[in-house]
Amino acid sequence: GVATLIVVMSVMNGFRTELVDKIVGINGHIILYFNNDAKEQYFGITETIEKIENVELVSKELEMHAMLSSKDNSSGILVKGIDKVDLYERESISNNIIEGSLDGFEGNNIILGARLASYLRVKLNDKISLITSNKTITPLGSVPNIADFKVIGIFDVGMYNYDRNIAFIPRTTSSKLLNKEFGYLSQLEIFLNDKS
Repeated sequence: GVATLIVVMSVMNGFRTELVDKIVGINGHIILYFNNDAKEQYFGITETIEKIENVELVSKELEMHAMLSSKDNSSGILVKGIDKVDLYERESISNNIIEGSLDGFEGNNIILGARLASYLRVKLNDKISLITSNKTITPLGSVPNIADFKVIGIFDVGMYNYDRNIAFIPRTTSSKLLNKEFGYLSQLEIFLNDKS
């Protein structure tokens, strides 16, 4: 009976560690959301947080909901605009790239989860369209912001919700799609050294 209990507890502890690592690998331990009035404070806040003990990484992000469309399918997803250096630091993504690489993560290039790529029936170097809810005013009226992206990487973190519903694009590109100024942030994701 004691041996069974030890085995069960060991399995549960291992499962908990694995689950926390996967969840925290995509999202930070702490997420600090900004409102539109905070844009003058981005730099100072980021520097201050980076100096706090046990803070391993502060990732600057611009998050938005959008629709990805390939020639075969379409899907609503969560798009994370992130800097290349921060994506490299996020080991749950950088260590789980199963096709392609992060080297060309700039301009109109995109990184997708494996389940999302499978659903859209896209492979490495395929082109897909990203449609945002933000609109641009034209002489013919308002039109949604649409941009074509090239798939340069596919990741598989082993959790369906993340592999199916999240894509990463460069932060500068995401700010243009949302008609925001260069350097705009929606949030900071803070990763701590102590994951327990």
